[in-house]
Formats: sequence, C-alpha cells, structure tokens
Amino acid sequence: MNSLRNHVTNAHLSSLFSTWRRIARIVAVLAGGGILAAWVSAQETLRSDMVVYGATPGGVMAATAAARAGQSVLVLEPGNHVGGVVSGGLVETDIGDRRTVGGLAAEFFQRVKEHYRRTYGEDSKQFARCRDGLMYEPHVAERVMDQMLAECRGVTVMKGQRMTGVQRDSRGIGALEIEDLRAKVRRRV
Repeated sequence: MNSLRNHVTNAHLSSLFSTWRRIARIVAVLAGGGILAAWVSAQETLRSDMVVYGATPGGVMAATAAARAGQSVLVLEPGNHVGGVVSGGLVETDIGDRRTVGGLAAEFFQRVKEHYRRTYGEDSKQFARCRDGLMYEPHVAERVMDQMLAECRGVTVMKGQRMTGVQRDSRGIGALEIEDLRAKVRRRV
C-alpha cells in the first residue's frame, strides 16, 4: 500500500511539475515582457496582462495571485472543469505538518473546511472527515476554486480551449493559437 501511495504521489507530482513548468514559461514571458493578450474574434476582443494556460491548482493560484496584485488575467482551460487533479478525484492531501502550509493553499483548505462547517455543522461526520480542509469531495474543490477566481476582478476563465501553437515576436511570445473545442474554431490570444 505504501509503495502504491508513493507511486501515485510521485506520478502526481511529476505531472504537476510538468504542467507548472509549461505555465511558468508562458506566464513568465507574457507577464515579464509586459505583453497584452488579445482574444480575437468577430464579436469581441479581450485583453489581459497575463495568460494562464490550464486551470489546474497551480494555474488557479497563479491567476488568483496576479488578479489580487491588480493584473487582468485570462485563464484558458482545455477541459470543462476548474481545479485539475483536485477537482478530478485526487482528494486526499498528503502533507506532513498542516502549519507549514501558507498563502493561497492555506486559504483553499480553510475555505474547504468552512464549506463543510456551514453545510453540515461542526458536530457532523462530514466536518470531521474533512480533516481541517485536507479531505474533500471533488465538487467541493471545484466550487472553492471557482469562487476564488470569481471573487477576483479582472479574471476571465474560458473552458474548452486547447493551445495549438505559439507565435513569437521580438519581445518573446506575441500570441497563442488556440482551438475552441466547443465552437470548433481556431483563435489567437
């Protein structure tokens, strides 16, 4: 059982780090270069200070932090849900000492805990099972992350958007090519 847990944890971490590296490269170039992203279509143009590709836990937290710092953020998610693995079923948080968790992660866990307290009460088995916010149902994780993004001014989340290419200019990344998986159209951001 322990080796299975280590395997799942290592595979999960490897996936998260790989996703985070892709996000970090895009965010660093877009935000660091001061590039404005534009959603180009016949109906509208959206501009943002930063583009986050993937509404994974890292993507949600990056978008939240940037928005709270006054930046406008466009979150492009290829799937239909916010939260990545934590809203997709990996719901047992594996940390040693809860006191070592801070920042937006601590806020996420506190909001999860508060959800169970409000919904079921402090004396309920559901509240006890949430283990201070470290255990949760996938839909609760998604709801909390959706709320965190919705509370931020300047965050636009677009689901069903797959990145198909990157166009560089003299300053770095000039545009992202994306495919809207719902409308079956290609756009540039």
